[in-house]
Amino acid sequence: MIRNYLFILFLVLCSGKSVTLAQTEKVWVFGNAAGVDFNSGRAVPITTAMEGFGEANASVCDNKGQLLFYTDGSYVWNRNHQLMPDGKDLTPIRGNFTQSPTSSTSQGALIIPVPGNTSRYYIFSLTSVEQQQNAGRLYYSIVDMDSSGGLGNVLTDRKGVLLDSNLLEKMTGVRGDRCNIWLIVCDRSPTFKSYEITASGINLQPVVSNTGIGDFENYMPGCIALSPDRKKLAATRNMLSSGAGTNGLIVCDFNPVDGTISNAFSLLPGSGAYGICFSPNNTKLYVNATNGTSNPLYQFDLTKDRPADIQASQTYLGPSGFTQIKLAPDGKIYFRSSYDGSRLGSINYPDLSGTAAEFSSGTVILANGTRVGAGLPNAVPVFESDTLLTRMADTLPCFSQGMLLKARNAEGHQYLWNNNSTQNELWVSRSGTYWVQYAIAPCNWYTDTFNIYFPSGRLPQLGKSEACKNANNAHAWLRPEPGDSTTYTYEWRDARLNILSKADSLLFVAPGNYSVWVRSATGCDTLLSFELNEIRSEVSFLSDSLACTGDILTFQNASGSYFSSFQWHFGDGRLSEQLQPSHSYPEAGTYTVQLVGYGQLCNDTAMAKITVDKPVAASISVDRDQVCAGESIFFTTGVDDAITNWVWDFGDGEVTASMSAQQQHAYAQSGTMIVSLNIHQRSCQDTDVVDTIRVNPLPLVQLGENGSLCLNQTTPILFNIFPRQAGDRYLWSTGSQNDTLLVKHPGNYTLRISSADGCTNEEQVTITGPCTLDIPNAFSPNGDGINDYFFPRRLPAAAVRAFHMLLTDRWGNPVFETRQLDGRGWDGKRSDQQLPAGVYIYAIQLTTITGKVENYQGNVTLVR
Repeated sequence: MIRNYLFILFLVLCSGKSVTLAQTEKVWVFGNAAGVDFNSGRAVPITTAMEGFGEANASVCDNKGQLLFYTDGSYVWNRNHQLMPDGKDLTPIRGNFTQSPTSSTSQGALIIPVPGNTSRYYIFSLTSVEQQQNAGRLYYSIVDMDSSGGLGNVLTDRKGVLLDSNLLEKMTGVRGDRCNIWLIVCDRSPTFKSYEITASGINLQPVVSNTGIGDFENYMPGCIALSPDRKKLAATRNMLSSGAGTNGLIVCDFNPVDGTISNAFSLLPGSGAYGICFSPNNTKLYVNATNGTSNPLYQFDLTKDRPADIQASQTYLGPSGFTQIKLAPDGKIYFRSSYDGSRLGSINYPDLSGTAAEFSSGTVILANGTRVGAGLPNAVPVFESDTLLTRMADTLPCFSQGMLLKARNAEGHQYLWNNNSTQNELWVSRSGTYWVQYAIAPCNWYTDTFNIYFPSGRLPQLGKSEACKNANNAHAWLRPEPGDSTTYTYEWRDARLNILSKADSLLFVAPGNYSVWVRSATGCDTLLSFELNEIRSEVSFLSDSLACTGDILTFQNASGSYFSSFQWHFGDGRLSEQLQPSHSYPEAGTYTVQLVGYGQLCNDTAMAKITVDKPVAASISVDRDQVCAGESIFFTTGVDDAITNWVWDFGDGEVTASMSAQQQHAYAQSGTMIVSLNIHQRSCQDTDVVDTIRVNPLPLVQLGENGSLCLNQTTPILFNIFPRQAGDRYLWSTGSQNDTLLVKHPGNYTLRISSADGCTNEEQVTITGPCTLDIPNAFSPNGDGINDYFFPRRLPAAAVRAFHMLLTDRWGNPVFETRQLDGRGWDGKRSDQQLPAGVYIYAIQLTTITGKVENYQGNVTLVR
């Protein structure tokens, strides 16, 4: 009985009365004593008791369209146009203006029905910019229509309650999607705040949305409007001085579920705006612009994709007054006429585009002695018509211990099951009738009813065992629960629907997907699909893949926990049953190691190859055991797959790492060279090999300085300034084999000396005809001030226009170069490094002032 009572009470509180926009706003009260009654289907002017500046107006009717009360935010009058007994001073502020603190606020008054209570209404009061330090304060009061004999009165303990401050003059309300209403205001950021109002009261923590567009601080006047489908929000700001600021209008998305406002964009650049209204089909937006000189009425087409295209759709409809714009129950949009305050203009077909909307400047002439100000009544947000739907569901679940019941619509809210559960689903395990009630946006109520019956028998439990890899030893079986005497029949099938068995078990099959039909004598029939898996545990191990003979290898078993015992085969005939064995190989070769794991049902084998190397016995081979200084010698050693690289040390300070077993090397100095070779193997220790090479010196030859055949001078005699050694053989370029050579003609003369060791060296001097150039054939850069530099002597600088000297070693590598006539010459170095004693080749070219080019070539000996 208690549950039924709670259910009925819940329906009464939440379903509410059928109220529509057309009924609650059938009578408009506004301005000074003005109003319009739409109950006849057309706008009929009436006279009211409304007073004030004329911007803040709100009125509400009952569900039959009969006027209940109206307010300017500071005073509230009943349907007999009398002030309610406690209907004065709905804010605690004394006005700083000739009117009340709220009547000069763009949207200073708003009436919202109290959710869940058909006789009470909120009045929200917002103070105007003229109130200076008290501007932008938001208060609320509650009117109880059961008071004063049904004429209503303000509850004294709910009068002038402060809700927020520092707000702009914008305020409106709209129904939400959770049996709630959103009160929307805007502060000076501009940040929108959405206060949620439910049957539990006002949530004092608003939903805050920052649009990121503009600064409204100096533009408090303006309005907020919601589209009829509640998906769009528009807000205006009236510029207090002509041309000040930009973006008189912003358009945003509104979410009635959570109250958030997003995706803002601006319209009307360079102009202000005041009144604003959407067309009934949500496709058009009407705006009362305020540019300081006139108040044109514009239409924007919201079906365009981009803000720029919406701005471009701006259409001028006609002149109006400084006015709010409001959609009426007759489908027209009304506004203050541009004539004066005695008329209302209208847009007769607001869903149509451009001038087809039919602008009319004087549709309604108000009652005598009444006038409309800037404002028309603020919107009254109400719930849509509630509907109670019932669905009967007879459910007979077979083979079940219970059943999960789900509400038909998972997007509802405020779920309530007959056991007081508030989830959208319920688990039941007994036969019976179950119901769930829930609301669907915006506030439509549904009830789903379920009749549940559990036939006899419970689904047998499915058991299964896995199969080994590459084996047909998987099993599956069905076992009735203990005490279940129901007779069952079975039919087992594979993935291709081939019938494999009609017993209560499926034996010796491969891993894969299978199904079984289960039928009972009571008529239950179900198909169970299942998978027989393969045992995934595998044998594996880790070890080095390379080793040297005699090394001890450790094998790390990394197998799965499924296996209980193991056997190792090392590939050389030896075995082990240890978990982590060690092993060494005395002979080189490649061995295949196997690990076999044994489990309760399955076995597995893992294999790996081990390469065992042996130390390499190496030696050095040379094409000869002695060479002359400057000659190359070839070195060769053995090649083996186990060798990764060779490091050669040639005994003269040069070390080379190579991937080749052959090397070629030339020695610049003579002497006995100790050649060593380090052979690096991939697994065994390095091997070192040593050999000796004899490098014989070159014969010393120096013919002295270049000379000339000049008049009155002795004829030059060429000879080697170094003593002739035993076994030396001389050969002059003239064919002479004597120790000296008498020169009778200018030219180049060469002496080649061959030593007893077979080494050859030579030098050349030049004997010139004219005595213009004296080139020395030797110098000793030892710092004693004598012959420290090599440079031509008696160089007639005054007669030479260009000069170039290049010196190279015996192999043609440049060691010095200059073009300076006044330089000191070569000091025996290359890149600041001293070069060894020996013979170097020079080439000199000079150009005289007459244009004659002279070339000189020869040898110079560097003496250390």
